[in-house]
Amino acid sequence: MRILFLDIDGVLVPGGFLRGCAAMAGKLGQPVDRDLLDPYKVHLLNGLKDVPGINLVISSTWRKHDNMPAAIMCQEIELPLHPDWTTTWDVPLREPGQERALVRGWQIAEWLSRHPETEGYAILDDDIADMLPCQTPHIVRTSYEEGLVPSQVAALRKALMLPAA
Repeated sequence: MRILFLDIDGVLVPGGFLRGCAAMAGKLGQPVDRDLLDPYKVHLLNGLKDVPGINLVISSTWRKHDNMPAAIMCQEIELPLHPDWTTTWDVPLREPGQERALVRGWQIAEWLSRHPETEGYAILDDDIADMLPCQTPHIVRTSYEEGLVPSQVAALRKALMLPAA
């Protein structure tokens, strides 16, 4: 099994797309649909559907929304969700002398510790400041403004094939 830890904002909802949705909603006098994913970014993500054993795990703050995971899975994402589809909300203690706790990285490591059957993984995120140093080879970083781009799909394929341990 290969796991893609997925952030949403800055990956499938880039800043420009969100501002465009807000502008259109304002012109129509309607509220912004904050659950809307950029269809092009979803298309790029779906380019990974042929990776053997791939499953999604949501590591985004979106995982706390009441309507998850249905809110994103109904938007034509073709990659399957792992049955344990979200990382924990637990937070690690900050080590003495450490400026900040490496929360997101710790949450991913905690998920992986419960799933030793994981052969490989990748982390797709626009903010990597709180990842663990050992996770660096598995990280594909997007920019908040652009989100997922085609070259990063190739990088994800490579990262997913790296051993998990």
